Amino acid sequence: MIDYTMYAENEDFMEILNYLRGDCIASECEVIDALDMDADIVEEHYKLAQAVVAEEIENGIIGDPEGAAIAELAMNFFSFM
Repeated sequence: MIDYTMYAENEDFMEILNYLRGDCIASECEVIDALDMDADIVEEHYKLAQAVVAEEIENGIIGDPEGAAIAELAMNFFSFM
């Protein structure tokens, strides 16, 4: 599992992480709009938060069957390119 304990006290990271837990396929732009955050802050934390959520879905900690199915289709599509 990805260790993100050093970010656990970071309110911005945790807000982005919690948002992505509810909408795992949200883009950076969607997160910026939904949370009304500065783009630089979202860019700083988005990839790590997305990786944590992907790992949580993979390990059954959280579930987003629809989002996971869409993400899997996209990954499969782009893997053939």
